[in-house]
This record gives sequence, C-alpha cells and structure tokens, in this order.
Amino acid sequence: MKRVWKTAVVCLLLVALAAAAQAQPLQDYAEARDVYDAALACMAAYSNRLGYIGVSRLEQDSWQVKYFDIEKDVADARFLFLQKQDPASGKVTVMLAVAGTESAKDVANDLTVGQVYFAGGSYDEFAAAAGEKDVDNTLPKVHKGFNLVTQTALTADILEGPGELYIADHLLAHPEHKIILTGHSLGGAVATLYGARLLSMGVRPEQVRIITFGAPAVGNAAFAAAFQDRLDLTRVVVSGDQVTSILQDAVGGYIQTGAATHWEAPQNIVMHPHRIPVYLSAAAWNFYDERGRAVKAGTMSVPRRTADHGARVYAAAVRNRLPAALQAEFPYLREALRDEYRAMFGSYVLAEDEVPLNVALARAAAAGCEWLVAAEIEGRASRTEEGVYFVSLQQAVYRVKDRTLVNMYGYSDSTERLTPFGAFLNGIRKMHAEFPLNRTEAAAAGRSE
Repeated sequence: MKRVWKTAVVCLLLVALAAAAQAQPLQDYAEARDVYDAALACMAAYSNRLGYIGVSRLEQDSWQVKYFDIEKDVADARFLFLQKQDPASGKVTVMLAVAGTESAKDVANDLTVGQVYFAGGSYDEFAAAAGEKDVDNTLPKVHKGFNLVTQTALTADILEGPGELYIADHLLAHPEHKIILTGHSLGGAVATLYGARLLSMGVRPEQVRIITFGAPAVGNAAFAAAFQDRLDLTRVVVSGDQVTSILQDAVGGYIQTGAATHWEAPQNIVMHPHRIPVYLSAAAWNFYDERGRAVKAGTMSVPRRTADHGARVYAAAVRNRLPAALQAEFPYLREALRDEYRAMFGSYVLAEDEVPLNVALARAAAAGCEWLVAAEIEGRASRTEEGVYFVSLQQAVYRVKDRTLVNMYGYSDSTERLTPFGAFLNGIRKMHAEFPLNRTEAAAAGRSE
C-alpha cells in the first residue's frame, strides 16, 4: 500500500511539474505583452512626433486614450490615461503613462537632486512631509524634483469623480480593480513615486503594477527598503543607458528600487540607447521572442487563418528585401505586419512559403478568397547619413477572381529619429489608417471616398 501511495504522489508531482512547465511560457508571453504595450504608451505620452505615432498605434489597437498636460509654477506633468477592453473576456486594462523630460521645467526638476522626506497617507500629508527640514537620512527620502512632478500629477482630475485623489479613491472602493503605471526616464521615476503613494494611501500592492524604462533612482536606501518588497515593479534597462545610474554615480545617496531587467539594444541603432524608440524596439523584440517560445511550447497558437470557410483575404508570404545590416529585424517586422493583418481583416489566410504571384493567386482562389495582398519589406541606406536607413512597406492588392491589380502603395520612414522597427511601425500605422481593405474594395468598384 505504501508503494502505491508513493507512486501516486510521484505521478501527481510529475503532472504538476508538467503543468507548471507549460504555464511558464504563457506567463512570460503575457508579461512581455504588458511590457510592450507599456513601452508604446510611454512613447505616446510625449508631445512630439513620437507621441503622435504612439497614440495613433494605440488607438488603432482599440485603446481609448485621454491626454493630460498640467502646467504649474514649479512643475509640469504630462501623461496619458488609457483603457482597453478585451472583446472576448470583457476584462478592462487601465494604464497611466507619464512622459519623460520635455520642458525647461522638466530639466530644472531633473537637476533638483536634493532629497525630501517621503511620508503620509494623503495629498496634504505628502506635501507637508516634503516641506519638513533636517530629516534624518535613515528615514525614506526621495528626489525633490521628481517629487514635485509627482505631486503635480496627483492633482489631475483624471476621471469624472472627486478630483485630486480619484485614482486612489477608486482603487480603494474597488479592490478588484488594477492599474498599470508606466513611464520613460523622468516619467518612470514619477510612475514609481506615484505607485509608492498609492500604497501609502492604503491601496493594496496587488492592485498596482509599475513598468519603467530607463528610469533613474528615485530615493535613498530607506525608501528602497520600505518599498522593495511592496512595489510590483518591472524596471527595464537597455545596455549602455547611463541615465539609470547617473544619480548614484554623480550625486550619491540614491539607490534603485527593485531588480532591473537588462536588455541588449537592437543592432544598427544610431541614437542614444536612452531614447524611448530604442526601448520600444527592445520591448517588441522581447514580445515576439516570448510569443514564439509560447507557440513552440504548445501553450498558445497564433492563427494563420480564420476557422470559417472561404476566407476574405489571402496574404502572400512577406518578401524580405532588407539589406544585410538589417536582416536581424526582418522576423519582427514581418510578425508586426501579420498581426496588423489579423486585426484588419475579418477572415484571412496568412501564407508561410514564398511562391510566384501566379501560384499565390491560384492558392487564394482555391481557399475561396476575394483578395490577395502581397507585401515587401525593403530597406536602403541613406546617401548622406552614415548608419541611417529608409525602411519601407510596399504592398499590392489583387482581386482574385480576375487576377487584377487594384491598388499599389508604399510607406517609408527614416531611422534617423526612429529605430528600424519604429520606422516600420509608422509605416504600418499609415497603411492601417489610409488603406484599409474597404478602401481597396471601393476603388475596385470604381467608387471614390
């Protein structure tokens, strides 16, 4: 009998271990998805062209975006409040993304490196604690400039409600609700302090998730010790980004909160590794890598076709026309484009193997498709700027029944201020906005819009 019980216990343990092994890739994928969304939101929080690209992409991905720009005498605060509902589960994801350094006041607050006391459980108490003098360094203290920006952000009436403490009030009243706080650089520091304040107000730690990119340290050792095990913090650092350690190295008295997740910067990047486009590209690579591992492990699938009979669109295999220097980018660019097809087309077939056009058209007809989309990803080096490329999406749409070319277009962007992934993502954004399939159908029918 003992042997039977031992055998049963061993079998149960093996089953549990197998289930855990299967669950891990799916958990890693979900984490990578959150981090990628957060990186895109961080780019969208900026008020420049990068912000416009980011907001457009988020809105195309069904995020509701609300922008806040608060200006006060001592600090500015710019951030996005984002919501998205999963159509299948009904789950709503809420995110607050804080912009990094943009204004002269931002720079001044970055350089206000003295520390103030961090204590209290309300807006007034936080402000009073920050005004105390001669506070011992054994107590939690934080960067004065970052604290000023955080206090400015706290005063925002983010949703219709009682005002300055609405997020805390809402989370306290609804303990089942959660929020993701995210930011790049200065924005990451503010997101960290905002999260610490929510916990200090009584919000449960499991309700607050923080994801930062290239964020400097925000406080002293006492602050880190107080929140090290309470903050659910993912702190992403790209290799070569010295901003994350500048306060420790140049000022002293600062220590980072939480362990860092270190990533290598994608290849062929001409800009400084601290820039948000670099973090976005690194997050995208991580996301697609983790998704690939989850698919390989059999814990999830990425559909290559819809289940219904007679798909509407046949997407031919994406052709690779990138130069040798950008070849590492192709798998990620292709997957980003295929994801866009999944979102745009109600029913589809995504081809895997590259074949001549006439063969692809025959396969599209056999699958009952109305349209064939043929895309190429190209890249060419700038003639005037070393290391800069123009990355483009070239796409043609054919009517399958008579094999007629009905539309052909292309989008290109430079890597001078974007990474190759960012430049291509902007091309996808334009393609989505300007050439959805219904426009192609309208053009094919001789109608104008």
